[in-house]
Amino acid sequence: MIISSSSRAMVDVRYPNQGLSDISKAGMNSIMLDMSMYFDLDAFGTQEYIQAYQLCWERIDHFVEICNEQKIEISSIYAPRIMYNTIKVNMLEEQLKLAKISIDLARRVHCKKVIIDPIVFGFDLLDLWKINEKFYLE
Repeated sequence: MIISSSSRAMVDVRYPNQGLSDISKAGMNSIMLDMSMYFDLDAFGTQEYIQAYQLCWERIDHFVEICNEQKIEISSIYAPRIMYNTIKVNMLEEQLKLAKISIDLARRVHCKKVIIDPIVFGFDLLDLWKINEKFYLE
């Protein structure tokens, strides 16, 4: 049996050592990396969002490094999603970018599972099927 945890509540993105150490000491040997921890999605489209995006890779690399040291497998990655109530012109494009970087990270750390939520915002209900089909095919 694999006992796993989510990084969301257990790990501080700035200082992952303690949370990952606690997870390891609790007998867990895998974790779901919630990528939304690294993005301030409420600030989407602002200067703060751009700065956080630039900083996220440094923090993610550190998280992966500590997982390797603690022998914790990243068993799944949860791709960040832009909040439903956010209204920006290029949300679909940005959501696709967030999904792709999650997939790229999964490849890099040999993670076999990436969880990507469907698009459910900003479009007519009748169009959502076609929009999601295109989104997932990309």
